[in-house]
Amino acid sequence: MAELVVSLVVQPIVEKAIEAAVSLIKEEVGSVLGVKSEVEKLLSKLTSIKAVLEDAEERQLNEPQLKDWLGKLRNAAYDAEDILETFATQVAVYKRKQKLRRVGTPFGGNKISAQRIKKILDRLDVITEEKEKFHLSSGVNNNNGNSRNHNQDQELPLTGSFIDTANVFGRDDDKERILHMLLSDEFDKEDDASVIPIIGMPGLGKTTLAQLLFNEERVREHFESKMWVCVTVDYDLPRILKGMIEFHSKMEYSTSSISLLETRLLEFLTGQRFLLVLDDVWNEDYRKWEPLQQLLKQGHKGSRVLVTSRTDRVSQIMGIRSPYLLEYLPEDQCWSIFKKIANFQENRL
Repeated sequence: MAELVVSLVVQPIVEKAIEAAVSLIKEEVGSVLGVKSEVEKLLSKLTSIKAVLEDAEERQLNEPQLKDWLGKLRNAAYDAEDILETFATQVAVYKRKQKLRRVGTPFGGNKISAQRIKKILDRLDVITEEKEKFHLSSGVNNNNGNSRNHNQDQELPLTGSFIDTANVFGRDDDKERILHMLLSDEFDKEDDASVIPIIGMPGLGKTTLAQLLFNEERVREHFESKMWVCVTVDYDLPRILKGMIEFHSKMEYSTSSISLLETRLLEFLTGQRFLLVLDDVWNEDYRKWEPLQQLLKQGHKGSRVLVTSRTDRVSQIMGIRSPYLLEYLPEDQCWSIFKKIANFQENRL
């Protein structure tokens, strides 16, 4: 199962590396370090590879070699992002020292910086060469070369908590296991809400499972407050806080002020045993997760945060060692779904 999850995190990671490279170029960091041309080459290679990732991720289940290729790309993208962030930090420190007149000329280590990024470029050269044998098709990109940006995120279907159980097949065992995690005090944390990530490929039913759990009678009786927020690619803290407040109060809340949103949230969250579902989370940056985590600590012991995501990196940044990995449905249950769809289509004719 781990392999299936790994391939799916490639596109967001490549996008983060591209964003880091663009930021360095805009801030003239490469010029300070003497690696501007290398950073530009890196950006070009990543952008070129990113254009075919949608096709690669769709085909990787039936092509093991393609899945291996995605794994190599994932590792190279991680390393590229790490190096670029290190560059940014180095230059920030240098500029700070320069303001304090502690240095008069750029620091040393330019050759080492260039060597590090060249190694990444060499790896990407091999990955680019291997890409050609798969005959991958380019995805539809926007003018900025981003296949997933804020505008596209707005086009992603947002989920809600309602579910028609008549159209759900299987997942009874998964439901009972996660119910135990939600309701049993053995998973309680003393000063924090326990986070339960459901991780799996698109289409496996992560959101459906979360909806089943959210509407389960035992869950309704156990928690004093329940909230559902669909997060998607753009991890926007004000939008998440507004979603929590509006779900709880059943009223629209117009302010976008972080401080006002936090104050309103804590008015009902503090001391309550709550369940929060964060559906379709893509964020892999701990710094974005931490402010929400601090707020959630104000709830009562026994509170839970149920997270659905395609990437196990989400569970890592939330500090969870063992996410719940959702497997494929058994073949007989897949056939039940197929027959249900077939009957529906036949009745429409």
